[in-house]
Amino acid sequence: MEQLQEILEPLSLHVETKPNFNLAAVLVPIFKDDNKILFTLRTQIVSHHKGQVSFPGGRFDENDGNILETAYRETKEEVGISKENIKMIGRLNPMSTISNYYVIPFVGLVEKDTQVRANNLEVEHYFFAPISDLMNPENIQMGEFDGMRLPYYSYSNYKIWGVTGMILSDLLNRLKKHSST
Repeated sequence: MEQLQEILEPLSLHVETKPNFNLAAVLVPIFKDDNKILFTLRTQIVSHHKGQVSFPGGRFDENDGNILETAYRETKEEVGISKENIKMIGRLNPMSTISNYYVIPFVGLVEKDTQVRANNLEVEHYFFAPISDLMNPENIQMGEFDGMRLPYYSYSNYKIWGVTGMILSDLLNRLKKHSST
């Protein structure tokens, strides 16, 4: 996992904004000793993407100072992981959402014994998915979402789609390319 940094975008804090979009950040938290990614299932009371699988993250706040601090703050708020337990190693490609957010995905390695504490106002529950399972081509399915037929990752009883699925796809495609070279 330490070599993962080689296939990610640099950890630059400069972000090109997108007109008419709100800036947001997410963290793809990889528990480094287990090679598992932490996902959350959003509650039914959040403003956007109710009941969907997501990464910890949210809207940029001027008090954050920079977009990386947004990822740290939101991760602490949603799943109780502080930045001292995260080794930030790079970024993935920014993504635009249908709810007018321009999302900057960061990738961080989390210490194995770090405790996860879900904020029940935002996170119904959380789960871990091994990277090896997510890379299995049999776990890529097609399904109906908001009236559209879209690809998604299937893990256990979860459907990982939308921007979260696109971010995951970016990461997994980079890993596949790296492992084939």
